Amino acid sequence: MNNLINKKVLLFAPELEKKEHRGIAVYTKSLINGLFKSGAEVWLVTSLNTKNLIIDKFNKSSMDYIYTSEILQSFYLGNDNNLDYNNGNLLSRKLLGFFKGRDKFIIFFLNIIKLLKQGFTYNQRNTSQINFYYKNDNPYLKLEKLKFMENISGFISAPNIGSNLKLISILPILNKIKIDIYGFDFFITSEPLNIISKNKTSILQTIHDLIPLEFSPEILNVKSFYNKIKICNKSNKLFISETTKNKFNYLLKNKFSNKIDNENVLIQPPSLIFEKSLSVDNNANILNTIALENKKINKRIKKNKKTKLMNTLKPFNYFLFNSSIDERKNVHLLIESYINSDAQRSGINLVITGKLKNDAYSIKIKDLIKNNYGIHSTGFVNESQKSALYLNSIGLLSPSIIEGFGIPVLDACCLGLNCFASDCSSHREIQNLFDFKKFLNIYPPNALTNWSDIFYNYEYFKDINKTKSIEKRLLRYKYYRKILEDNFKLKLTTLINKLSTN
Repeated sequence: MNNLINKKVLLFAPELEKKEHRGIAVYTKSLINGLFKSGAEVWLVTSLNTKNLIIDKFNKSSMDYIYTSEILQSFYLGNDNNLDYNNGNLLSRKLLGFFKGRDKFIIFFLNIIKLLKQGFTYNQRNTSQINFYYKNDNPYLKLEKLKFMENISGFISAPNIGSNLKLISILPILNKIKIDIYGFDFFITSEPLNIISKNKTSILQTIHDLIPLEFSPEILNVKSFYNKIKICNKSNKLFISETTKNKFNYLLKNKFSNKIDNENVLIQPPSLIFEKSLSVDNNANILNTIALENKKINKRIKKNKKTKLMNTLKPFNYFLFNSSIDERKNVHLLIESYINSDAQRSGINLVITGKLKNDAYSIKIKDLIKNNYGIHSTGFVNESQKSALYLNSIGLLSPSIIEGFGIPVLDACCLGLNCFASDCSSHREIQNLFDFKKFLNIYPPNALTNWSDIFYNYEYFKDINKTKSIEKRLLRYKYYRKILEDNFKLKLTTLINKLSTN
């Protein structure tokens, strides 16, 4: 049943304007899908300034048509040039760099002056409304990255809002932006943002984790994030796990008198996409699809690997790690555990997705991969390749030191894939869902022996009926995806309707 008919929602989701969609973007796309299927009209904020396009000779509908193409192109290419205050080391390098170079110092203050000139409010005067009506044969909607745009009804152009929010989030005062845009029933954020509503429109803020305060904290990063969650504390809140909710309340308990008590936990649906492969009527088509995706992945691996001793990547001969590469994800322990076992000599591979950076941790990982022919780094993979990797793997490995939730683990459990994860509270929360205990094994993130034993367990490597196993995984995934999607939509619509009546 569509419970949000006639509701109009404005979504603030800066991560969708990045070059790569990972992590929060997966949640945001589920949010858009849930709102749309519930009957809501979803509008999306963009930092792009459409007023730079002068199209005076066109009528409004023609202008919207052209503006939409420009906006979709911007979302497709991504804009990662904004300051990233949620990436500690990068933040320090960029912001502290402003004060080491005169040119950067000038740029920093020019941005502040520009913001002061514009004002700390986005309203009808300095924003533009662009309707997204005509979608027939739109080339951007055929691209995997922007497929979610089918459920978007329009855009609000709020020039530079992403960079402006980040720019002022470290300030002790004047660290928030007011939203004075009318015509919406709700403002929703996909992550903690330092915005407040100047009119009576309610804000629903999403909080994923408190990791910037918990692991590898840095002064500017902490200031920025803490200011954001203080502002979130005055809004209605969505948490992606009970773990995050409990930590948030512990941190801010009795700190602020005007705290709003509307807090809800929303477990997001799994992220894998199989499309036509979810039909098990034609086994040959399923296997051909998998073979094609693996061929693409193997081709990429060979480009990244010079050794001639490389194991061939085949269905059910590899373990999978699927996440970003940083110290918090504990990838080094995985590689060390794998090297200490007989898996490599037995033809069992370790596949690591995620983009390797140029920092010290990634350089160390690169060296280990280069010297071990059974470890394959794919870099960033698209959604089809990621789903194929899951479907064909022996098991998923997730030894993270800390997580806000753990979507890779949820994906594995929905698929019925053996999963080995660290004992952080969010993983235990997933383990308690449905029958997931049967598939999810929890180990301390520093227990090298436990993680090494995974690669010694020959039960995982024995001959199996691949076609039957694939069919079983696909059917199971389809079942649990529907349950989680329905629960997500029901809880979301119930919450919004409840807040609308208050």
